[in-house]
Amino acid sequence: HGPTEAETTADNFVRRKAKARVESRLQLAEAGTEATRFFDKQGVLLATGYQRVLYGDHGAYVETTAEQVCWDAFVQGPQGEYYNVWKST
Repeated sequence: HGPTEAETTADNFVRRKAKARVESRLQLAEAGTEATRFFDKQGVLLATGYQRVLYGDHGAYVETTAEQVCWDAFVQGPQGEYYNVWKST
């Protein structure tokens, strides 16, 4: 079961359009699963499972826990004031 309309972050036209695109092209539901696996273009495993897809003004974001991320596949980039950047190798 996905989130209810009150719980979804796809709460306007642009976000609903992004949600439809993510669900059709990437086959990702807004509510996460523990089984979905994410790979980079070279086939390196980046994460197993996700919590949810968040829809914001700048697009869709996949939210994971630290335990779901395969940290060995990343190098740390610049740090922002409110975020850290990690890039796949």
